[in-house]
Amino acid sequence: MLTALNFPQALEEVRTYHEQVTNLKSQETKLRRGLNIFKIEQPPSKDLQGLEKDLEFLEQVWTITKEWEELWDAWKVGKFEELVTTDMETTSQLLFKRLNKLVREVKVQCRQKMFERKFCRA
Repeated sequence: MLTALNFPQALEEVRTYHEQVTNLKSQETKLRRGLNIFKIEQPPSKDLQGLEKDLEFLEQVWTITKEWEELWDAWKVGKFEELVTTDMETTSQLLFKRLNKLVREVKVQCRQKMFERKFCRA
């Protein structure tokens, strides 16, 4: 069931998942050291690396959302005659550019994952 999250809750959820991934990576490192005793090499988990990158993307999206919400909260209570629309427009464009750059990065990562699944199966 999907529920609406506000940015503090979303950022906390992302941090929680990031901690879990960090714990899993620590367990993986211990297992890899144990396997080395038997001369068995195990590469780092691509799934964990991918999950970690996905969480970084999510954190960036929610951080941009947080910045926008904080700006909007300040702007919507200000007096109309005191608003500096050029600053508002510049700030909005900068946030939009950051979000678009992030979207491009996610698309590139998705294409790489699709390529690896299709052509790089072990």
